[in-house]
Amino acid sequence: MDRRKYRKQQAAPENKASVNTAAAKSGKKPSALQQFPLWPGLLSAAIAFLVYAQTLGYGFALDDYSVILENSSTKLGIGEIGLFLKTSLRHGYVFISDDLYRPLTKSVYALQWSLSPENAFPGHLMNVALFALTCWIIYSSVSRWTSSPLTGFITAVLFAVMPVHTEAVANIKSMDEILAFLFGILTLNAFYRSAAEESKSQLYLGLLFFLLALASKESSITLLAVIPLVLFFFTDARQGKLFTPLALSLAVALVFLLIRQGILGENSSVTPSAADNMLMITSDKLTQKITAIALLGRYLWVTVMGFPLSFDLSYPAVKPIVAGDWKFLVSLFTLTALFVVAVLRFKKRDPLSFALLFFFITASVSSNLFITIGTHWGERLMYLPSFGVAMAIAVLINRYIQPEQEFQKRTVAFGICALFVVVLGGLTFARNPVWKNNSTLYASGLKSAPQSARINYYMGNHLGKEEQWKGLSQEEINKILRTAITYLDTSISLYPKFSDAYNQRGLCYYRLKEYDKAALSYNEGLKINPNDPTIHNNIGTIFFETGQYNQAITAFNKAVSLKPDYKDAWANLGSAYGTVKNYSESINAFNRAVSIDPEYAMGWYYLGLTWRFAGDEMKAQQFIAKAKTLNPSLN
Repeated sequence: MDRRKYRKQQAAPENKASVNTAAAKSGKKPSALQQFPLWPGLLSAAIAFLVYAQTLGYGFALDDYSVILENSSTKLGIGEIGLFLKTSLRHGYVFISDDLYRPLTKSVYALQWSLSPENAFPGHLMNVALFALTCWIIYSSVSRWTSSPLTGFITAVLFAVMPVHTEAVANIKSMDEILAFLFGILTLNAFYRSAAEESKSQLYLGLLFFLLALASKESSITLLAVIPLVLFFFTDARQGKLFTPLALSLAVALVFLLIRQGILGENSSVTPSAADNMLMITSDKLTQKITAIALLGRYLWVTVMGFPLSFDLSYPAVKPIVAGDWKFLVSLFTLTALFVVAVLRFKKRDPLSFALLFFFITASVSSNLFITIGTHWGERLMYLPSFGVAMAIAVLINRYIQPEQEFQKRTVAFGICALFVVVLGGLTFARNPVWKNNSTLYASGLKSAPQSARINYYMGNHLGKEEQWKGLSQEEINKILRTAITYLDTSISLYPKFSDAYNQRGLCYYRLKEYDKAALSYNEGLKINPNDPTIHNNIGTIFFETGQYNQAITAFNKAVSLKPDYKDAWANLGSAYGTVKNYSESINAFNRAVSIDPEYAMGWYYLGLTWRFAGDEMKAQQFIAKAKTLNPSLN
């Protein structure tokens, strides 16, 4: 083909970067309400729903426990929204270093619990429905931005079937990713309309959506750099007007960060452990950055190709990478090439440039290149950046399809989309069952990353939970506990400084009534993390079981001093004081426990018993009756 003819053919798509160019030249007021067919958007939403429909029957898994199932504040229900506005995401769970402030997401979890306690269905239904809605909005937004419903449709369909999204959609906790992006793209769309239509109401709506995105997940702050790009690439707004939405959004972000700082205080920035982020293993900053670049390249690969996926790649399944490693060199070359393309196409307002820049900007936090976050790997972290990847592929497909006639071009494009749906959708459909519950998730992790210290810890912790033993004989229970210890031993051998693994191993030995081994494991954990409240509480339990009540009281007091909202430790402290007949301190401790969790039936029950031992039968009956109301089985 003649090169000049090729360039001429490609000129038209590049000039479509601004949807309002023709309107501006004609002197008419630009409009963002261009009419496009509805069916491609509805089709992309339907595909998204169908791909994940099988997850509607799944249970809770992974972080669902810490934010929902075992979180006392979430289980208070939506009526406690005021509490969620002034506490961290995992408030109500035994967790000492929670630096996440996501009040909107926490409120949605509480709403789901209010609708149907102990039931995962509302969460899964909401995830799938919001994901489908997001795909419809992607179609609508990209179609208007690029004046190309074909580009919008391809982007939406690609986003719908990307296997890398399985964690975000199939895991209830990852609703924070879905909500953040949903409100994020609504933010961009509102600011686009505010510029295209000169609408102040859309400007204010954009600010509201941006605040909701931040309240869903803090990493939405990266949208600050995307907002002016949307206006630059896709509207004819004068340069000075590009920064009005940015300035107002920056003010909103600063207010949000100040509120977050005031609520989280010293926990607003917590240094991650090496078990969670293996970049912390080395203090060599250069090695950290080299490893981060290699991991970003891997993120890009699994986003595009859909494999190999693993919910966890903790140390030593992935180790620090040196400069000569091929993984780093390939990642560096690929990422650099894409960034150069984005820069070279920038002045031409090429949507491809926008899409690539969107990926780099929104992946900046997750990449660990500029700040160190709580993990070095999580497929859910690519949920927002993957939109840029999907849009970039859609732009290229639409641009380089060869047929001259529009009908033929659309036919080829839809054929390519069908291929993506079949291949990537099939991979996603096959990946979904991994997230059915913890048993399926951890089993898959042991296959994809058997050398991960954290996956072995997860499996050992999972087998050590009482919920796994229902209906089993003591002999069968003991066998499961021995298996759990095997996994925990493996975890410790892979990463000897993993204090949580020592703690869970101690708990398994405790349940086997091998108290000496339990105490030894707990103390090994305390050598690594002397300020872990759960280990102090568990050591106190051993002292209590062996009749060393004063030592137990000391250990429980240490636990509640480290974590004042530790309900179980307060209850254990109450039991220890009650056993030595210090009823006033026992009553105080039980009162603290039920104030933290008003639905804590056993706390109310033992509070009533303590009042009985203290000689006040009226209060005893009052609190025991309340306990039986909360848990009729106590009758």
